[in-house]
Amino acid sequence: MKIYHYREPVQDTTIVPIPVTGEYLGEGFADPDPRDENNWLIPAYATTVEPPTIPEGKIAVWSGNSWSLEVRPEPPPPPEPEPEPEPESTPPA
Repeated sequence: MKIYHYREPVQDTTIVPIPVTGEYLGEGFADPDPRDENNWLIPAYATTVEPPTIPEGKIAVWSGNSWSLEVRPEPPPPPEPEPEPEPESTPPA
């Protein structure tokens, strides 16, 4: 059975300082349940609902019961480089 993985929806970004949105990550296959041949083991943060085709500049986001398309957020700008330290001058002898 095909499954679709999404990013863990963490609410408190002070604990995990990354944007965690339910964003689609990729697909895989569920393992069969060794105790019940009529059941599949669906891991956490995966669904059997196929995401829509994702156009350029968009991301698919899982809401708990369906996928939605959202504008891909702009990445944060790179940090400013540290200024070069001033060379130490030697006092005249």
